[in-house]
Amino acid sequence: MNVVIDAVPSPSPAQRRAWHVEALRAQNAVGITAQHLMDGGPGTADLLAALEADGALTQRVWLHQYVYAHTGDDELAAMVAAAQLGGRLWRADGAKFMLDGVIDTGTAWLEEPDRLGENTEPLWPDPAAYSRRVGQLHAAGLRVATHAIGDRAVRHVLDTYAALPGGSRGRHRVEHIETAPDSVVARFAPEAVTASMQPVAMQWVQPDRSDPWSKRLTPEQCDHGWRVGDLAAGGARVVLGSDWPVAHFDPRLGLYAARLRRGPEGTAPIGATRALTGEEALAGYTVDAWAAVGASGGVLAPGQPADLVLWADDPVACPPADLLGLPVRLTVVDGRVVHRAADL
Repeated sequence: MNVVIDAVPSPSPAQRRAWHVEALRAQNAVGITAQHLMDGGPGTADLLAALEADGALTQRVWLHQYVYAHTGDDELAAMVAAAQLGGRLWRADGAKFMLDGVIDTGTAWLEEPDRLGENTEPLWPDPAAYSRRVGQLHAAGLRVATHAIGDRAVRHVLDTYAALPGGSRGRHRVEHIETAPDSVVARFAPEAVTASMQPVAMQWVQPDRSDPWSKRLTPEQCDHGWRVGDLAAGGARVVLGSDWPVAHFDPRLGLYAARLRRGPEGTAPIGATRALTGEEALAGYTVDAWAAVGASGGVLAPGQPADLVLWADDPVACPPADLLGLPVRLTVVDGRVVHRAADL
């Protein structure tokens, strides 16, 4: 990635700002009122403040600043200081870790080697160092989100959170959880850890297991893919998203995948877990997403944030197939209309 990044001309500040505004508006148009931003850097808070100052920030943003294995103490202190910053529409009290990679390329962290003898190591050279950093940020009051795709990585994250003073207490989350055995799934609810997942990624997995992800894993691990239904049934808080730009940000795709356990081109459900109901899927994008960042919202009620979306039909009650083309008539953020259909 750096080879490409180093070769691409750096955009001007004006061009970069235009890209951000364009992305925000495109997301408003499909009903997005807020985002959990997971790759914040040293200048992200300043960018959000500038966008809000001139009225261009058309979503709420819950900023998570990225922590690398090489992040130093001074950089960590700056993250803690930034957590005191914020505006009406943004907050910077989150941190993001990436403990492993992805199964398809052999860079995830599994309990046992995959069929090619890979997926055996974390990205952090010293997992104990990851756990110490999490402890520092937990003590400073930040919320922690950790990318963990392989079952061994998920287990290490849960062990880390469980060892914190007071435990997770709903403050911390695991991102992705692409495969996990029963013993790991059963820990999320009692340990108050949020499961943040992307069922939309099942669009790249084939029922006959001929895809790169499935070829790496055992049949049991394939059965344990994206266990959103099992986690929800066990009482865990399940938050849904896209991991954009990995998958498209349109929540209608995510709602569809959560209810049918496949992408639009799929022919059969993926994995052995149950699908989410329409209400569970919608909660994953609304009330549970708010609760995951320690806030109250995602419902229409007096005193709640005036963030709402007007759909052409009920996204809970309509058939899943109808979700993909379901028109978004109006999007409102903090009482301000940020998207309106042309004929409305």
